[in-house]
Amino acid sequence: MDEWLTTREACKFLKIHRRTLYRMMKDGRLRYSYIAGSGHRRIRKADVDALLIPAPPSVDPDTPANS
Repeated sequence: MDEWLTTREACKFLKIHRRTLYRMMKDGRLRYSYIAGSGHRRIRKADVDALLIPAPPSVDPDTPANS
C-alpha cells in the first residue's frame, strides 16, 4: 500500500518552503492527488523520494587529477 503525505509533511521531509512545493506540483515535477470534496492535496511518498537523486561523489582534493 502506498504511503501518502500531506503538503506540510512533504515540505518538512524535503526541507523546502511551501511555495517551492506548490511550484513543483504546478510545473509537473511532483505528482499529487486531491481528497474528494475537500481540495486537500496528498503526495505519494515514493514520488517525493523520486525527487531525490544521489549526488556524484565529491572530489578528494588530495587525489591527483590524472590518477
